[in-house]
Amino acid sequence: MPTPNRRLTPSLASTDVQLLQALNAMKEEMKAMKNKITLMDTRIGVVITGNATAINGIDALSALPESVHVPTSVASTSATLPTTKSSDTNAVFGYIHDYMWNPKLKSRDQAEIQVNAIKPKWAVDVRFDRSPNRELVKQLLYYLEKKFAGTDMRIHDFCKCIYTNFCSRRRQQRELPETRRALNTNSRRSGCETDNYTRRCLAYDAYKADIDLNMGQNCSGLIQKSVMSEGESDDDMSPSQPRNEIRVARPSWRSDELNKFIMEVDSFVVKLWYFRALGLPTKLAPYRSDTVYPAV
Repeated sequence: MPTPNRRLTPSLASTDVQLLQALNAMKEEMKAMKNKITLMDTRIGVVITGNATAINGIDALSALPESVHVPTSVASTSATLPTTKSSDTNAVFGYIHDYMWNPKLKSRDQAEIQVNAIKPKWAVDVRFDRSPNRELVKQLLYYLEKKFAGTDMRIHDFCKCIYTNFCSRRRQQRELPETRRALNTNSRRSGCETDNYTRRCLAYDAYKADIDLNMGQNCSGLIQKSVMSEGESDDDMSPSQPRNEIRVARPSWRSDELNKFIMEVDSFVVKLWYFRALGLPTKLAPYRSDTVYPAV
């Protein structure tokens, strides 16, 4: 039988065998290195792929020394520095207020008035670090150090509180009378609106069933500060009008039903605070006003 033509695979030389083995070993090493670096991706930030360019990168990485984690113990600065509590700071301001002359003191006790009159006061026309303010600061520091002995309060904390008190007193005395009256009016109105809202909320919670029955519906959604706020009229205040009488201006956007609800709640406010209501300012007959009174 004729022998078919066959191609014989040439035998590899020893160098070729060694090269093939080296390539296979390198392939396996690259696979292992790829898996290892993929796991380390979060720290290194790269993923090595098996191409010719990556080999140089692998060689460079293998030549680098392995990073060593050195545990360090850094002491917290907040643990070493003394902390100033807000309660201590408020107490410092309270002691300064009691030590200094109070221009707003209102008392019928002549002894208390005389004691307040001889208390030291700031010279607002003189700088804080000049005499006589400088001597007064030394007196206050000596006074506060005795009061807060054994606490974490430092001289620097005392000086900050003293300087804040000085700036506040200087600003109050330098304000124009018109500016001070406007600020006092806004503060009074804000306080009255908050007090009225609080009393009405408590009265409605206490007599909710009776109020809803009289109104014929559930009025829980009407208990809002912007709705309950009433403004005071300065234009219609005559000089002869007693100080305990306030002319109330109700916003024009209120409906008659809403005004009826507020009057209903006010009747229960008097019922809930009968004895305290006797000392409240007398409100004159309210009138409607087109002036917009912003909610506080």
